[in-house]
Amino acid sequence: MDVRKLTVEEYLDKFAGSEPVPGGGGVCGVVGALAAAAGEMVCSLTIGKKKFENIEPEVRGIAMRLKEARENLISLADKDAEVFEPLAESYKDKTKTEAEMDMLYSNAAGVPLDIIKNVYSILDEFDYLADNASRLAISDAACAAVYARAAIAGEILNVKINTRCIKNAEIRYELEKEADLLYQNAMKKCDRIFDKVLKGFE
Repeated sequence: MDVRKLTVEEYLDKFAGSEPVPGGGGVCGVVGALAAAAGEMVCSLTIGKKKFENIEPEVRGIAMRLKEARENLISLADKDAEVFEPLAESYKDKTKTEAEMDMLYSNAAGVPLDIIKNVYSILDEFDYLADNASRLAISDAACAAVYARAAIAGEILNVKINTRCIKNAEIRYELEKEADLLYQNAMKKCDRIFDKVLKGFE
């Protein structure tokens, strides 16, 4: 599946259907890409304004990092479908060894974890924009944090639905340990950004 080639309506129809892909993990990657895009929009509404010329270099840098993250997340959304297909096939043939199944489940957990990492890496950009960008766009900076929160919260579930099936305790522990720490920190960061912006409207 190539998410880039689908219209929004086509993608939603596929997600709503009975096929295994796109699944929740891939869709969370798309939601993460929407978070990055929302942040990019805030940058676009700030760049070129005389009032913000002193921070324009920083905002331009943020816009570049958000674009890179957006592209990575769309690629990971497709990769999520790729790693799920061999796992789905393994349910049918029943010939895989325990070690082989552990590898398939690890791969299926690893992509959601990579999505969490990519989304987490841009949270501080949203925080900066909420404090410094155009006041006309701070609600969009908060929305970016909301989308990011949803993406990460969804992916922690997609990590764990796969790690629970991994027999190798060390592999399972390492995947879950990293995912849990990122998840906990991300929820705090996203909520702080949202609350800060919302309070500013009071």
